[in-house]
Amino acid sequence: MGISIHKQSLYDIENNKRTVKDYELFGIAYVLGIDVNDLLADMRKNFRK
Repeated sequence: MGISIHKQSLYDIENNKRTVKDYELFGIAYVLGIDVNDLLADMRKNFRK
């Protein structure tokens, strides 16, 4: 896919010190073999009325 995320950046993402770019989110979901929506499920609950 051509997406490169440095180890430090991944660590920062995991520890809420850095935001995830849209293409990184897609790449992470792809590598994990899951849907992007699965990564956002907990966050979406906070926005439902």
